[in-house]
Amino acid sequence: MHDLSRQLRRMLGGAIRLKVPDLQLEQIERDWRYPESHHLALANGIRLHYRDSHPRDRRRPVLILLHGMLVDSEVWSPLWSRLAEHYRLVAIDLPGHGLTMAPASFPATIEAQVSTLHAALGQLGIERCSLAGSSMGGLLAWSLALAAPERIERLILIGAAGWADERSETRRIERRMQLLGAAPLRPLLRYFDPAGIVTASLQESLAPHEPSAALIERHHQLARLPGHRDILLNLARHWRSRPLADPRKLQHLSLPVLIIAGDNDALIPLEHAHRFHRAMPNARLVVLAGSGHLPMLTMPDRVAAEIDDCLQRDR
Repeated sequence: MHDLSRQLRRMLGGAIRLKVPDLQLEQIERDWRYPESHHLALANGIRLHYRDSHPRDRRRPVLILLHGMLVDSEVWSPLWSRLAEHYRLVAIDLPGHGLTMAPASFPATIEAQVSTLHAALGQLGIERCSLAGSSMGGLLAWSLALAAPERIERLILIGAAGWADERSETRRIERRMQLLGAAPLRPLLRYFDPAGIVTASLQESLAPHEPSAALIERHHQLARLPGHRDILLNLARHWRSRPLADPRKLQHLSLPVLIIAGDNDALIPLEHAHRFHRAMPNARLVVLAGSGHLPMLTMPDRVAAEIDDCLQRDR
């Protein structure tokens, strides 16, 4: 057992605690929910949390906001006041993240998440919308646009995942993720302390800026909600088999596409943004100097202005 614990510490990048209990949803919701929080009960046992700026307004253009791995809809907060005046913003917490509750058995494959998003849009009565996705949320956004092009008006990709990353460090991390999600380790890792992984992810995502103490504490607590660590391990297990971007498919997305990338992104190579730009015929690329992986947190005025310009063009 001690040898295995040492192995896990090396895989997770440092010392870890393996017996950290879940936190109670009721207390976390009191501390971290929003005035605009809502929930959907989906058929697959998911209690989906989403933020809706104008739930009763059927006339405003709808913009769906999808976050990435190990964060939640909080990453869109700086854009809320900048865009909600003109658009109906719907920011979704993906299964295993934020205040969305899902069965621990939720597979967390990209296909399962796209299916969940499709069901949520149907239940919300949203027939047409624009999609903005960050990181893994970007992967989900372009995947949903390919799966249901008739529903998507415009596509916004911010530091979007999707292309194979051949960097040796990335391949090493992906192998570790697959091992951590494997069945033999699950009993040990079911209650691992996610604080170290969450903190490191936020620091890397915001570099060269530093995450606030409040942002770190929020995500430390949310990661310990019941089922979240199981789903994170499921996501880790399936990540290497995720669908990759294919130019032959992306070329059929003729809708307006905005691609935003930071030139200091430590997680997604800038070349990947250029690949999306070359693959989609109606795409525009904006590279933000000095920005990292989550520019909506560090350059919200610029990001909001670019999104607004994309949504207003040719209307």
